[in-house]
Amino acid sequence: MSDADIWVGFWRLAVASIVVSGSAWLLFRRFDHPDRRFLLRVALLGLALRLSLALVLHQTDFYLVFAPDSRFYHQRGLLIRDTLHALQPFIPYVAESTRGIILLNGLAYALFGPIRALPLLAVAVFGVANGLIAYHLTASLGYRRAGRRAAVLVTFFPSLVLWSSLDLKDPLSTTAVLVVVTLLHKLAERFSFRHSLLLLVAMAASGLFRYQIFLILIVAAPAALGWAALAKGGREAASFIAVVLVVALLPTLFDFGFFGVGFLGEFGLEDINAIQASLAREGESAYGGLSDVSTVGGALRFLPTGVFYFFFAPMPHQTTGSLSSMLALPEMFVFYFLLIDAVRGLARLATTKLPATVAVTVPILAIALAYSLAEGAIGDLYRHRSQVLPPLLVLSAIGWSTRSARRRLSLWRRGRRSRSARGA
Repeated sequence: MSDADIWVGFWRLAVASIVVSGSAWLLFRRFDHPDRRFLLRVALLGLALRLSLALVLHQTDFYLVFAPDSRFYHQRGLLIRDTLHALQPFIPYVAESTRGIILLNGLAYALFGPIRALPLLAVAVFGVANGLIAYHLTASLGYRRAGRRAAVLVTFFPSLVLWSSLDLKDPLSTTAVLVVVTLLHKLAERFSFRHSLLLLVAMAASGLFRYQIFLILIVAAPAALGWAALAKGGREAASFIAVVLVVALLPTLFDFGFFGVGFLGEFGLEDINAIQASLAREGESAYGGLSDVSTVGGALRFLPTGVFYFFFAPMPHQTTGSLSSMLALPEMFVFYFLLIDAVRGLARLATTKLPATVAVTVPILAIALAYSLAEGAIGDLYRHRSQVLPPLLVLSAIGWSTRSARRRLSLWRRGRRSRSARGA
């Protein structure tokens, strides 16, 4: 790069930073003062942590251990940059399953120059935004104090920090899933055309970042909205049904060549079985190679095993094969306890807001069941599980707050009884 290109990229980055900072200020103005200060500290610390980890991983090339495909995204991004500067079509360089992250790389390089840190910064911002969205979802469910816990858990959960420190599509897909869950909750509470439109945009965005998630949400979103329609009844039910029909038509945008891609016919049970078999060839981390999910009976027989691995792998005895699995061991012990709190939070939420419970849990279950069938290696499963971690951690925060409140109440009653006994 010439000195002129460096200065042009610097000024473009400066202008973009001002725009992003202004947008962040407008976002934080919506929160109450104590929450605004707290969330700002959490967001800044989370962003600094991600950027520091990204710097270490890329300076040492250790990022290739966790994300060897990020090099492909970088190279495709450079191709898109060159074709945009030459005013040529860039669609042929957008791969079928990775177009969102490749477009992000290409547009960043086209605007500011081929600086590898730019997409890393963007992905880190998405990772921090997940914590803020988790706070908003938890608070809108009626648990503001738990919202703080949810923001901290999602911002600093180790695997979420790792994936959002790399040039990967997973944090972008995670954001799309979390936004879809939040909008489904809002629609389940009260129908809104604005939220309906935002839901369609978020689901289309999920197709850009990870099209498997898009196909799963196409099933999960109508199921959640259908439950809300049955609960509401009347004219509002008709509005929900209209949104369900529009959501069901979304796949045609992709199947008829949106970004030059058609893939709806590629996900039968035989295709899922082939995907699982290919993933299960990855050495010691494979667990699904001997299963056959090409039939309904085979899929149902393997499903309990797949669900167990999805939520509990890697287990302690499986963390001796590679450095990455050994690094995941401390996180998994914490995750097991958080799963207990998630069940407690789900039970608490179901007793107060059943439509909201359905809106939050249906996407989680749909993604978990789909990946439980398709995964065949623990390493890929550990990475793909991040798609549902934020809504799961929201439930964990609610359960954690419920447990803490009960404990405080129990201590207060115990202290009151002891004081009464001394007074007698």
